[in-house]
Amino acid sequence: MCFGLAKSFTGWNAPVGMREFRVFLGRYRLNPVDFVSKHLEEPVDESIFWKDERDAGRDASSMTALYETAQAAWRVSNGGAFLLGVGNPENLAAALEEGIGEFGELKHANLTAGTEEFLSEKVRAALPERREAAWTFFWSIEELAQQPGEERAKLLPGVAGAETAKNILRVANPYSDAFRHPDDLRWWGIASEADGEIAAVIGASSASLASGETVSYLEGLGTLPDYRGQGLASALMAGASRQEFKDADVVAFGMWAENDHARALYNKLGWQEGPTLRIYSASPLRPH
Repeated sequence: MCFGLAKSFTGWNAPVGMREFRVFLGRYRLNPVDFVSKHLEEPVDESIFWKDERDAGRDASSMTALYETAQAAWRVSNGGAFLLGVGNPENLAAALEEGIGEFGELKHANLTAGTEEFLSEKVRAALPERREAAWTFFWSIEELAQQPGEERAKLLPGVAGAETAKNILRVANPYSDAFRHPDDLRWWGIASEADGEIAAVIGASSASLASGETVSYLEGLGTLPDYRGQGLASALMAGASRQEFKDADVVAFGMWAENDHARALYNKLGWQEGPTLRIYSASPLRPH
């Protein structure tokens, strides 16, 4: 079991900034071992091999800085290969042209949106069946504008806080990844002004970037149906992210790209829209 990198680019002209790319990597603790371990929920060998350095194994801790400028990573197992491709679409397509045949049949691929138009027929044929799904990242290095009611956002500590979050997400956002690992997050909640009950939650976790910056990643935003339309999600995101900025240089999160309602909310709040990954899969995607 190993990873291979199709190519490392040290000066690629990305349509998104390097900071956005670092935010993406920060979400997955800066290395593809952790990314795939989380995504596929199975153990991954810690040995990393780079295409241009076949004889030099790199462990997960020492390879993070190099991976910041990488374009593509494969995980290979008996069940097939998993591909993650991020960066300038034209450069990424060139990297895939070199490496697409080296790792066997692909069972899942995430590629920067826009890459497909630069792909050769050979690479297109190697990709799994396309599913109509994509994932967009958002980020900010500045606090959001003040929102009405954000002073009611508060930390929900400990086991009790996680239980409160789970109870809300079970109704409000049951397909969130956060619902699968609620105890790993610190939870923020906001009470309804009408009855004082916690009606919306959002989780957060932290990672250190190779640049020395810290990213706080938000996930699991959910508002109980009876409380929607009161501005609770906006107030909670503003209030929670403001608190997260006390210890973080960057705050980021992601969403399914087809969620136009959420996108409008995030743009209105002042989040910067980052990279979008197009998802290809040989098997059905889980509900979202």
